[in-house]
Amino acid sequence: MVSEDVREIPLDQIKLPLFQPRQYFDEAAMQHLTANVKQHGILQPVLLRPLGENLYELVTGERRYRAAKSALLKYIPAVIKERNQKEALEIALLENIQREDLNAIEETEAILQLLALELELEVAQVPQFLYKLKRLADNYSLSNADSGQNVWPEREKGKGGQNVLPEHKSPDGAEARNIWAHPERGLAKVKSVFDGLNRMSWESFVKSRLSLLNLPSDLLDAVRTTRIKYTKAQAIAKIKDDEQRRGVLEQAIAEGWSLSKIKEHVKSLMGEKAAPDPDRISLLTRLDATYERIKKSHKKNSKIWQNHQTQKRLEALLTELVTIFFTEEE
Repeated sequence: MVSEDVREIPLDQIKLPLFQPRQYFDEAAMQHLTANVKQHGILQPVLLRPLGENLYELVTGERRYRAAKSALLKYIPAVIKERNQKEALEIALLENIQREDLNAIEETEAILQLLALELELEVAQVPQFLYKLKRLADNYSLSNADSGQNVWPEREKGKGGQNVLPEHKSPDGAEARNIWAHPERGLAKVKSVFDGLNRMSWESFVKSRLSLLNLPSDLLDAVRTTRIKYTKAQAIAKIKDDEQRRGVLEQAIAEGWSLSKIKEHVKSLMGEKAAPDPDRISLLTRLDATYERIKKSHKKNSKIWQNHQTQKRLEALLTELVTIFFTEEE
């Protein structure tokens, strides 16, 4: 940032945005920062966007802003840039990700906010749309989606063969109806967001992050306050008894258990409590039977294996199976 761009802005002219990616602030760290601000002042300017005459919204630098208020400063050095709501959120998210300041819950919620702005959906609708994309991606080739060709299945038919659009609407409704009816258009926007973040693929986000929002409250709090990694919280979440789960959580945190130890402990607890899961046995039986059918089809119908599009789909499915069964533990 160029020094002449920096201005001293009164703190009472700055408001926080409705949503900030970072929501947890370590109390001890904030006290230390406040002490430094009292002694040295704010050394790095915050970024603001103008909202009107003598009114600004904070884009980046919330820790500095909070420390300045705690230190009873009247002004804070700031750089002012014209940014819309989506751009401001993206900048805030990118800065926090690059500095690794966000926990997994905060990062997940921030990405959902960004997708909601891009897709013109309510935040609560975004997971539904992502799950829809994932189901389609699992069953249909997406190789031509970016070119605008319709490679998706036909929409559900109502009575009389009429196309039925899901009843999901954004405030104006038009864009929401468009992407629910034509998910390939929404896919391009979703890919664009994740390409810009350069953090993970949208498929990985659906697989590993969306489920975090359904964690029990004790586990959510532990991840938010960085007492435990989200992968460990997901493993502990398999324990359904609340009291038992809380006990394992506190013991895992206190003793610094690895993910593998947590999984082993959870497995032993569930083994003592539960009989074999009939659904799991049924699934294994189906997997074995499907594998045998695939081997037979290779001999009977070799044309299937020569089709380029089929090969690509099989490669993608095989990669996903390998990921599910053999990915190394974090």
